[in-house]
Amino acid sequence: MLEPVNAQRAPLAGLQSLLPLSLQPTQHATRASAEAHHARIKEAIETRYAFQISAVSARWEEAESDFEEARGALGRLPDYWEPPFSYFYWALLALLAIVQTAVAKPAVEALLHLNGLRASLGAAIVAMLMIALAHWAGMLVRRFGRLGAGPLGVVATALALAVLAALIVALSYGVASVGQSAASGLAKWLYVILSLALMSVGVIAAFFRYDADPNYEELDQRRKTAHRKYENLQTRHDRECAAEDRRYARELRRNGW
Repeated sequence: MLEPVNAQRAPLAGLQSLLPLSLQPTQHATRASAEAHHARIKEAIETRYAFQISAVSARWEEAESDFEEARGALGRLPDYWEPPFSYFYWALLALLAIVQTAVAKPAVEALLHLNGLRASLGAAIVAMLMIALAHWAGMLVRRFGRLGAGPLGVVATALALAVLAALIVALSYGVASVGQSAASGLAKWLYVILSLALMSVGVIAAFFRYDADPNYEELDQRRKTAHRKYENLQTRHDRECAAEDRRYARELRRNGW
């Protein structure tokens, strides 16, 4: 009758060995053996996290060093919309695109002879193009002169902005004039003003969304990401250590040690 019992206990012992050390059932005869078991668990935790924490810490220190070097050269702090505020920027662009779709839909219907869903899709494509132009224009204004080194960068940025501005005005006027061809001159110009106002909001939002130096913004984001990873890893390590300390304390109380 003992053989079946032992046969049933063997698989259970195998399953218990797969559990983390802190979850494995322990029955220690003396406080010394319990303390040794506790020390082994803490050592296992330290071993499991030591390399990860060291690697993440090294990346964080490197990112901090690069950032401090850039801050010393620029003499200022980063100036841009950080998360979660940067998410609102994309939500704002989406809202502008929806409104611009309604403005562009009459022009798409009149020019391409579409209606219903096709007209809405065509107007949405036009709207997204216009919002993208506003996004690029605002970013270029913010980073004026950074399309090249020295005077060449200033000239290149100015030319790019001129092209973007011409495209924005042309599209705004074209959408209004084609879409409101049967309306009075005042109605057409109101649509032009509305379209340009939407584009202006996009340009202004893009201006404040980004830092004037793209490399500086990237360095700031990299160091903050590395810091978050380090803190998350350290928190997990501390949580496991605290759980093992609580388990050990319960064992001591249970045995009256």
